[in-house]
This record gives sequence, structure tokens and C-alpha cells, in this order.
Amino acid sequence: MKLNILSSCIRCILKDKKQLYKSGSSVIDVEKQSDWEALIGLEIHAQINSKTKLFSNSICDSEAPANTLVSPFDMAAPGTMPVLNRRCAEAAVLTGLALNCSISRCSTFDRKHYFYPDMPAGYQITQYFQPIAKDGYVEFYVKNHDKENNDLYRKRVNILRLQLEQDSGKLFSNETNDCIYVDLNRCGLMEIVTDCTLKNGAEAAALVKELQIMMKALDTCRGRMERGEFRVDVNVSVRKRGEKSLRVRTELKNLISFHFISKAIDLEIARQIELYEQGGEVINETRSYDNRAGKTIPMRDKEVHQDYRYMPEPNLPPLLVISNEEEAEGQISQTHFVNIDKLKSALLLLPNILRDKWIEVDKLPLSLACFIYDEAVLRSYYIECVDVRRLDPVTVANILKTELPLALKTKPKSLQKLCLHWSKYECWTKFHRKISVIDMLLNEDPRSPEQIVQDLQLTNIDDDQEIVKVCEAVLKNETEAVMKFKNGKSKILSRFLRLASVQLRHRTSPEKLENIFLQLLNTSRPKDENTKHPT
Repeated sequence: MKLNILSSCIRCILKDKKQLYKSGSSVIDVEKQSDWEALIGLEIHAQINSKTKLFSNSICDSEAPANTLVSPFDMAAPGTMPVLNRRCAEAAVLTGLALNCSISRCSTFDRKHYFYPDMPAGYQITQYFQPIAKDGYVEFYVKNHDKENNDLYRKRVNILRLQLEQDSGKLFSNETNDCIYVDLNRCGLMEIVTDCTLKNGAEAAALVKELQIMMKALDTCRGRMERGEFRVDVNVSVRKRGEKSLRVRTELKNLISFHFISKAIDLEIARQIELYEQGGEVINETRSYDNRAGKTIPMRDKEVHQDYRYMPEPNLPPLLVISNEEEAEGQISQTHFVNIDKLKSALLLLPNILRDKWIEVDKLPLSLACFIYDEAVLRSYYIECVDVRRLDPVTVANILKTELPLALKTKPKSLQKLCLHWSKYECWTKFHRKISVIDMLLNEDPRSPEQIVQDLQLTNIDDDQEIVKVCEAVLKNETEAVMKFKNGKSKILSRFLRLASVQLRHRTSPEKLENIFLQLLNTSRPKDENTKHPT
């Protein structure tokens, strides 16, 4: 009996002192995790937004039926040769510039040899030796991983390389005859490789989100993860804090959302730490995330180092990046060059540049600026209201965060009009206490936003005489309170303000009411007490 009581006490103490992290069927002590650090790197395969493929004139359409947009080159028919799509090269240079990369003056193409059903030629055309861009970086914001401090912090990750790459086919099964088929309706890729300075799933997901927003704004990639247009492979390893050498890493694939990326990485970190703590070893393998089971599961091992036998692609000349002056000279081939000067103008209005402006110039709080930044529809409305219509930035940002995110997507035209006329209705920053204009619009009210506001009398009262009459009526009904105020009870003024504000339906400012009351009372504010405005 005493032993059972002692065991219960110990369990209670441990529960109070330690946090537990569940990974699959096992339980990890978070205090042990603090002795380790994770090293996470990303390989992002972004499908280039182009009408035709990277090395053939076949149309790009990820929704087309399987193998309906395939050229002889895509099938690796003998005698066919690649022809570089300049639009794809320009997209790569533009993305490299946005990532602060060094753009290669001369980049080359190479063959990566491997045998797998999704690559009928037996090799993939990529840029191994001289990529089109390298040595860049990207800065982004992350919500603090510490639950006790959820503030945002700024993170910088280096971009090792950005390269053009031929996409492999997509394997799919046929349930009727148990066969595996390959779909060659695939477009060209940009592969972006980062260093391994990410520390957890939240940082990785935030970086992927940042890159997706950037590339969609540049129109170099549509970024639809659910359609395979923006695929993320994650390399994860852990080591003891203070160690210099790298341990064995695993690769996570088939992560189809930001939530999956964050969750899978954190679970894989916990799994590797648990293995090392129990005396085991992590093997070099490819794993995927099982959302139902809440753990990562093995796909295939990669213990044997694969020799891809990289060699220069003999059928593609080098890709040159030139300036306006060099193009004017007319001595460059018209098929294998990109003019970098013509692309730089597209970088002026990148979303991350706008976000920094909102923080530094518009004085938005960091969390508010990042909230608007994450949604394209909110960004567009903020720019329209603040930069075009010159409305107050903080007021517009607060409205966009508290009232409009869902509604903007549901009924955008009426709500845009509401936003653009907001300066006329400054008093209702949180709308009316009982009736929401947005709710009425979403319920298909036929009236315009302005008409709704006028009918409900939600605008500010501009007639001072009307306000004075209300204030006089309040003082007439509060004779006893008026005497107390004149005898030095200055806090009584807040009662007058509250009564008048209710009668006026909160359609004027407390400051204006206070000035009118003080004039009517023929006195000045007593200096010994502070008067509070009604809320």
C-alpha cells in the first residue's frame, strides 16, 4: 500500500516537472530533447509557370488527362533533342534575383543518370556543375517555437543553389489490373536547395510559405501544393549540442501542406533523438508522413551511395545571362540568353519588400503586418485602401484582421466598396454593437454598404447643435450629479459622458463630448483627479 502511494507521488511530481512529447507510440522527454539540436535543409521543386515545357514544345497543363500532352522528346524517342524554353530560363533568373542569389554569367546543363520507370531516357537533364543561380539568402518571420513566448522572430536561411531541372514522370496504379503506369505530362522545374540551418518544423513551414508567396507574386510558379506544383523534400538530422560533425540524415517526402511539413519534421526529430537515447542508430533512408498514425514511416532506404555519373549534356549549349548593352551589340545567340536588366523591374513590388514597408513606414505591428502578408487577398485590399485611397494604415490593418478575412473571399465586391469608404465611418471600428454590416452583406442584403450605414445611423454626427441638445438634457436630468461635480467630484464627468454617448449611439468622440460638457458646466477640468472616458 505504501509503495503504491509513493509511486503515485513520484508520478505527480514528474508530471509537474516535465513536459512529455508523443511520437507514434513512444513518449519522449522534452528535457532530453533540449540536449540535442536539429539540422534541417530543404529541397524545393517548383513547377515553372510556363505555357510549354522546359525542353519541348508540349503544352503544360497539370490537370490534363495522363499522357495527352507528350512530345517524342518527352517519351525519350530515339533521335529527339531538347530545346530550351527561354521563358523557363527567365523565370529561374527572376527567382534567383528575388532570393538574393549570384546569377551565373554562364550556366550549363548536365545529365544525371539513373534507371527508374519515371525517367524513360535513363537520365535527367539538370544543372549539376554550374547552376543558374547560387549563394543567396531569404529572410522571413517565424512564430516562436516556445509556447510561453509566441512572438514572431526574424530568420535568415542561405540558398545554396537554384537550378533548372527536367521533371520526372508521375507513377500511378491501376486497380483493375494491378499495373503501374507513368504519366509524362510534367513541366519543367526549378530546384531550390537551402543550407541546414533550420531548427524545427515551424521554421521550415514558414520558409516554404515565404518562398511560395514570393514565387506566386513573381508569376514564376503557381505554388499549388495539392497539385504537385510545389513539392518539398526535407533532410533531417540531429546531433548533441556542441558537436561539430554531422550525423546520418533522413529524407522526408510527400509532404503536401504546411501543417504536414511542420508536424512531420518535429516527429522525425523526436524519433531520431529517441533512437540515439536508446542506444540505436539512425539509418539513411527516405520516409513519409502518416497523418493518421501521427508518425513518419519508411518508404525506401538510401544506404548505398548512388553514382549518378554526371556528365555534360551534349545537346544543349551554355545558357548566357547578359545586360542591355551586350544585347544591343547583337553578337549573342538569340536562342540561349537571358537579359537580366529586363527582369529586375519585376522585383520592385515583391511582397516581402511591401511587408518591410508596412512595418517601417506604415508603423504596423509585426504580427499584424505578417498576418496580412500571408494572404494575397488581404494584401491587395490593404494596398488599395492605404496606398491608393490613403486611408489610415493601422485602422485598415485591424479591420482586415478582425472582421474581413472570411468575408473578403465570400463577397469581395461589396466589401471592397465598404473598405474604400471606411474613412467616412471612422467611429465604428468594430461596427455596431448589435448589427454587423458585413453579416448583412453576406446575407445578400440588396442595399449598398453606404445605404446600410445610413439606414442604421452608424455615421458620425457632424451637427454640434444636436450634440449640445443631448448634453443639456443629460445635465437637466442629473442635477444632483452636477452639484457634486461643481464641488470637486470630477469623476462624475465620466457619468455624463456615458449617458450622452448612449443617447447618441456612440456616434461621436468622447473628447468632443467632454469639451461640450465642460463648456456647459462653465468650468475647467479639476487637476487633482483624472477623468476616464467611457468604454
